[in-house]
Amino acid sequence: MKTLVPVLAAALALSACAASQPRVRTPEQARTLSDGEAAQAVAIATAPGQCFKLSQMGRHRVTSDDSLHVRIGRRDVYRFDMDGPCLAGATSRDLLLRQELAGSDTVCRPSAIQLTMQRPDGSISRCVLKNYTLLSRREAAALPRAQRP
Repeated sequence: MKTLVPVLAAALALSACAASQPRVRTPEQARTLSDGEAAQAVAIATAPGQCFKLSQMGRHRVTSDDSLHVRIGRRDVYRFDMDGPCLAGATSRDLLLRQELAGSDTVCRPSAIQLTMQRPDGSISRCVLKNYTLLSRREAAALPRAQRP
């Protein structure tokens, strides 16, 4: 039982990142998780590409009317896919504003952040993030120079 408590605590702390797992809302529900379910919740929440820190977002490159590549931290490159052509006419020089909606710096699902492109002429385009994908090191290295963040 003593070893189950830290695993359950970790599962609770990371349950917001585990989109495919039901959210644990009460201590009674937490006690009903088996060891395997708790381990699975922790594994999903900590899987590479599942979560990233908003404060580590760096340079970006607009790749199409509805997608862009973003550098997260020093090495990771993510592809952000928007729900619609909100990036039409945007360039990589335009300011990408980001705001966390979940009240945390850690982003574990697309709906947790709001992206806004601010163009030099002052116009603003709000983007709904549909999905984000961590590119493998090989995929990131294979990007054309114009698409590398």
